[in-house]
Order: sequence, then C-alpha cells, then structure tokens
Amino acid sequence: MKNAENTKARLAYNTAKYDIANLLGWFECELAKEPKDMNWATVGTLWRTKEKLIETLSFFSGNETKMIEDSLGELNSDNVDEVFESLRNAPQPDWKAVTRDFRRHAAKNENE
Repeated sequence: MKNAENTKARLAYNTAKYDIANLLGWFECELAKEPKDMNWATVGTLWRTKEKLIETLSFFSGNETKMIEDSLGELNSDNVDEVFESLRNAPQPDWKAVTRDFRRHAAKNENE
C-alpha cells in the first residue's frame, strides 16, 4: 500500500514540476513581448509580478524575501552602467504634451 502511495506522490510531484517548467517558459515568452503602449500601468504590472515571484521563490526555496531582493539588487548593480547609458540616450518626453494630456484627462473626468 505504501509503495502505491509513493508512486502516486511521485507522479503528482513530476506533474507539478513539469507544469512549473512550462509556466516559466510561458513567462519567458511574455517577457519577450514589447508592450504596444508603454505606460506606468505596464510598469506596475511587471513590478507586481516581480513581487509575487519573489514571494513564491521565498516559499519554494525557504530563503527570506530580503535575501532574494538583495541578490537581485547585486545582479542589477552589475548592469548599472548599461542602464544609465540607455537612460541617458533615451528620448526625453514632451512635457508640454504630457501636461496637456493630463489636463484634458482631468477635465474629462471632472465632467463625468
């Protein structure tokens, strides 16, 4: 009887492991996509996803979330020169257009 239970547990374990591997592949596909409309909601979605993944990895690995966040910070600091260079060369927003759009949006919401 115990052997049958071990076999069922092993099957359930392997199924979950296979599903997790496929989900990680799915994440890779989603991350490869470029958003059609880059905005702060898009950024917020990624940050929230990152937060949940850190919590999940903490649960799965037994490591504290702080340790995982620190490790990510170290990895990011290795890339800091590249990030700053891309920001330095990025086109600057048209602040007049941003202000105009913000006022138009605020007026529209005020009238509703």
